[in-house]
Amino acid sequence: MNLELKAKIATTFDAALVLITIVCLIWMRFSSMMPPNGYGEYFKYYTVLSNVLLGVAATVSLPFDLLVALGKRQENPRFAKIFFLTLATATTITMLTVIFFLGPTMGFAIMYLEFNAFMHLITPLLGLGRVLFFEVNAKELNWKHSLFGVLTTVIYGSIYVINCATHNGYGSVQYDWYGFGAGGLGIGILAYFIMVILTYGVAFLLYFGQKKINQKLEC
Repeated sequence: MNLELKAKIATTFDAALVLITIVCLIWMRFSSMMPPNGYGEYFKYYTVLSNVLLGVAATVSLPFDLLVALGKRQENPRFAKIFFLTLATATTITMLTVIFFLGPTMGFAIMYLEFNAFMHLITPLLGLGRVLFFEVNAKELNWKHSLFGVLTTVIYGSIYVINCATHNGYGSVQYDWYGFGAGGLGIGILAYFIMVILTYGVAFLLYFGQKKINQKLEC
């Protein structure tokens, strides 16, 4: 696959992610699922934050992909590639958490209701497709850049644990809205470290898959 074609497809993915992010934010505002505490309540969830930030990453990548598609550049800047890989990792973690934990415990129907279908499934899949198949000049990245993939989980998880611990709120829906610490503080901290490890596993697999797939596409 030549560089310009790959960049054109990447541009399409970027534009779709930006559009979906905007639509979901508007949809959330007028949804029947509006939380009692108001619109801002949505932003305590990792799903919403990771989806919005993936939209930001796509916004950052879009002009560079477009310039490559037009033959004005040969590659995207490294920071844009790392940023997109980091947020694609975050939304993939969201998708996998729903499939293997939240869906079975809370019900798949609610997990994929309304805009959640986009945030829990469609947006993560678009991010995966974009990062694995259509990153321009992905060979520039090395395994150390995959370490950035854990940043969102480390930052969000630390705030989550501190919030629960300082309010003695493990197992309480108000403070432990994912229920990771229903068994107490120790279980909550254990869940935090497990999520960090799993997130890095996903980040590395995305980096490794990106390298291998792009090598084949560039042959």
